Amino acid sequence: MGGSGELGGSGETGTGGLGDGGFGLGGLRDRAALVGGDFAFGPADGGGALLRVTVPRRAAAGGEPA
Repeated sequence: MGGSGELGGSGETGTGGLGDGGFGLGGLRDRAALVGGDFAFGPADGGGALLRVTVPRRAAAGGEPA
């Protein structure tokens, strides 16, 4: 199963940064890359922030997406 998700926020800031290597945004980016996915984080239209993670579907035994 694969898919994508988006999360918009009110502009509040957290303590994690893109390069912290833990459970913050850097960790999310690393985990998305491990499964061949994409990660994007930036300002949202109208203020706040937008986080987008997209992951591919797993291939079935025949090589086609499930």
